Amino acid sequence: MGTSPRNSRNQAAEQESLKAKAAHAEASDADEEDDDDLDEEGSFGIWMRESPSWLISMVVHMILLIVLGLIGLAVEKQDEIRELVIGDPDVTEEEMEEDTNESLNEEMEEEEDSETEEEVEEVTAPVDTQIEAPEFTINTQQDDVSLAAAQIDFSDFATESAFSGDSASDVGGAAASGLGSRSTGGRAGAVRRGGGNKGSESAVEAALRWLANHQNRDGSWSFNHTAGDKCSGFANPGEVPAQGPSPKMGATGLALLPFLAAGYTHQPSKNNKYEYVVKKGLAYLVGNMDRNSGRLYEPNGYWHYHMYSHGIAACALAEAYGMTQDQKLKLPAQKALNYIVAAQDPQSGGWLYEPRQGGDTSVVCWQIMALKSGILSYLTVPGHVKTMANKWLDSVGFDPSQYGGFAQYGYREPLARDHVVDNDAAMTALGLLCRNYLGTKKDDPGQRKGVEFLGARGPGRDNVYYNYHATMVMYQNDGPKGPLWKKWNKVMRDMLINSQVKQGDDAGSWYYGGNHGESGGRLMSTCLCAMTLEVYYRYLPVYQQDNVEQDDFPDE
Repeated sequence: MGTSPRNSRNQAAEQESLKAKAAHAEASDADEEDDDDLDEEGSFGIWMRESPSWLISMVVHMILLIVLGLIGLAVEKQDEIRELVIGDPDVTEEEMEEDTNESLNEEMEEEEDSETEEEVEEVTAPVDTQIEAPEFTINTQQDDVSLAAAQIDFSDFATESAFSGDSASDVGGAAASGLGSRSTGGRAGAVRRGGGNKGSESAVEAALRWLANHQNRDGSWSFNHTAGDKCSGFANPGEVPAQGPSPKMGATGLALLPFLAAGYTHQPSKNNKYEYVVKKGLAYLVGNMDRNSGRLYEPNGYWHYHMYSHGIAACALAEAYGMTQDQKLKLPAQKALNYIVAAQDPQSGGWLYEPRQGGDTSVVCWQIMALKSGILSYLTVPGHVKTMANKWLDSVGFDPSQYGGFAQYGYREPLARDHVVDNDAAMTALGLLCRNYLGTKKDDPGQRKGVEFLGARGPGRDNVYYNYHATMVMYQNDGPKGPLWKKWNKVMRDMLINSQVKQGDDAGSWYYGGNHGESGGRLMSTCLCAMTLEVYYRYLPVYQQDNVEQDDFPDE
């Protein structure tokens, strides 16, 4: 039977509908495959496929530059960390880590038995640690000293804003007074003006390296080279005292002075490669100071060295405070000066080995230098100290000028006795330097005659004690342009440069055994020789017009 036109049209429509559904299904499958591909490729792949080549190249180079920059920063940071450690080849990484975990705060919170000779291993401080100090009290634990100490008036206790000027930033707050020449710029300028040169400055830096390499693990140094410690194992140790241990506080103070004179303090600053060394040394002094009296010597040590040690160590604390204005050092430094004031003999005006015992010009000079450093640091010194100290100097002075004033000084009496320490002009150099710091003018007839006497005598060939003090006198009175100073400086400077050890374990050090040099050994010789070459900037000349009044000892 034939198909009707109507049925034929219906069948055709159904076939078209089926074809359309099949085409739609096929298109859907294709879309799903495209979506799957998109998920697998990701947006970064699409960006890479569709972006122009120049943009892709630019982004890749930027990523490489960032990676290289991060690597450079990491290397620079590692170098910076290494520079914070004043390393000795025999100090292990474990010891360094142990060092940095200790602090100066912990050092000051030890009990009174920290003053004993028992050594504390690895007492150091991290970079951000400051020295702690106990509450201020005056109690010397000695009847004859406590009375004088209690009479000190602290109404002028150091000002808080004493220092200013551009030099302060160079050494972390150097004084705008006689200590300001220790800044980076001040030091270089003072060397040029005073007659130093590259050789003298190289010798100073070599000496500081030698000292840093021989610091004991507890932060101290020792004249007799402590057996088994970092300060041992090098030539020419000093003599072992007849009674008691070696005066380590005196040795530590003396070793710190060349670092401070060169501008290196315990605070981080530009080019301060000895921050770690100075910090440990100051921690040793503060940690072993008698908390009540401010005493800076070992009470069980040889009594002959007591006030020597105290004066030298007090000088180091006063200068460290003056250069940095670290308030944690202010109290220890002031208490150290108070002890000197209390220890002055009320009859003679001098100082001897024990407090209020009498006097000799050698011990007197170290006390006056410490007090002078305190005045330059704006600490307090009462006026009667100057009056009494001049009384002592008058009692040992001789060879007066026609117009007044003494030109030479004795040891304990106004004559050079038949003893090498009195006949080598050392006491005259010490006496003249004391007069300088006490305010005697350089045109004083006696002072001028004494300077001419030293100039005619010249530097000693085997007497570093005389040479250091006499060089200070010549510079203070005739430098930096005077003919006497220029002649003296050339001989003294070149002799020290040429006699310094140049090679081996002792490179950077000196040793002069004559005139009591054997007592202090290689450590004392090196410290005094380095400070002699630092004369150009250790103190500004005391007669500068801008600091005569503010830096002078107060009158009674």
